[in-house]
Amino acid sequence: RKMEKEQQSLLPAGVLWLKLKSFLLTHQAVSSNKLQELRIILLGQKTVGKSATGNTLLHKEVFASSQNEQCQMQEGEVAGRRVTVIDTLGWWQDSSCCTDDIDKEIARGFSLSPVGVHVILLVIPLDLTFRDPQRMSVGEHMKLLGERVWRYTMVLFTCGDYLGEKTIEQHIKSEGEALKWLIEKCLNRYHVFNNKDKSNLSQVTKLLQKIEEMVCYNGGSYYKVEQRLAGNKQHRAVHRRRGGGPTVSS
Repeated sequence: RKMEKEQQSLLPAGVLWLKLKSFLLTHQAVSSNKLQELRIILLGQKTVGKSATGNTLLHKEVFASSQNEQCQMQEGEVAGRRVTVIDTLGWWQDSSCCTDDIDKEIARGFSLSPVGVHVILLVIPLDLTFRDPQRMSVGEHMKLLGERVWRYTMVLFTCGDYLGEKTIEQHIKSEGEALKWLIEKCLNRYHVFNNKDKSNLSQVTKLLQKIEEMVCYNGGSYYKVEQRLAGNKQHRAVHRRRGGGPTVSS
């Protein structure tokens, strides 16, 4: 019995070692490819600075700052990596307002990268409050992409100059439960951009490092919109037109 107890006490450590070994092997495999390519898609409400963010990421003016009617994809070399950025059509804050065409166009944006994307950057401006209406809107659109989408999502705060002397953590705490909910859904992954300071390349390289950590966490896999979920978009669009209210993913 003593031996059995000793074996049982060692079992968790053995399992932990196997998990650690698996993680290290995955990290090694991902790290060997990290300088080759990163695929990024930008999501968010209208006029939050997605296009400006894409330009900051690629360090060149390739996305028009005016409101886009279609998703666009651009590529570039950034810090020794091949980076692909997809800029999507923004949604309205009111998720019940004319969203069916927007959802279809967002789905088309994902299809621009047939293999999928490494990360979904959810663009949130710091100079606008994030309360329950914004939470409902984000939740509604993200739910159309499936629950697993959160594993691949990171919040990218823009208007970093708005913070002043405050830290981003202080801002998140002061905004209240809605923003805390979003950060928790994204597994506490976030970054801050100042698109007015395009010469600050460190904000880009630090973001890419965080994305690579996420890629490692996800075993080097891509997020891809499944055909089933694309069909659900059409179903939910019909539901909204018939008067059904928006829902928020848990």
